[in-house]
Amino acid sequence: MCVLVSTLDCESLSGDSLHALLVSGKSGVVFAVKLYPAGATTNSQHGVTDIGKCLPVLEEMAKQGMPLLVRQAIVSAVTSGSRRYFLGTDSAPHDKRNKECSCGCAGIYSAPVALSLYTKVFEEASALDKLEAFTSFNGPDFYGLPRNASKIVLRKSAWKVPATYKHSSGEIVPMFTGSILEWLPSDQDEE
Repeated sequence: MCVLVSTLDCESLSGDSLHALLVSGKSGVVFAVKLYPAGATTNSQHGVTDIGKCLPVLEEMAKQGMPLLVRQAIVSAVTSGSRRYFLGTDSAPHDKRNKECSCGCAGIYSAPVALSLYTKVFEEASALDKLEAFTSFNGPDFYGLPRNASKIVLRKSAWKVPATYKHSSGEIVPMFTGSILEWLPSDQDEE
């Protein structure tokens, strides 16, 4: 494994030298690259401070089919079954006019797609049996709140995320607009 750090001059790596570094995965030397953001963990002061400077490396990694491991550690943690991890979303349903302007509102509207995306991650990790606790039990238990009595059914059924959701004074653009997702959440029991 190779680690991207701020002391690596990503911009000077190009062409043959960059290709040689990353193609070494086929030779059994480098199988993946791990990205450490500066300040994200203990002793990560030399981590990446400007992802833009690492674009040549990331582009070559994509060409070589080499994984970037920043996501893998998070997925392993949340799909482990540990009660310390629970669902959280950044669901910011700002009106499209307020979002898409020179002083737009921060955040994304993830509520309509969050469960579909989490379910896909848990499925890929062979951990669907741990999804309910992650989404429904661990959070309320951590905060000492009662668990929700209502249920959501997730069906493996492709659906297209709408371009917008209408509301009383306009429309909201959801995360992954126009994308096809594999898991469809519903509040209806199976028939």
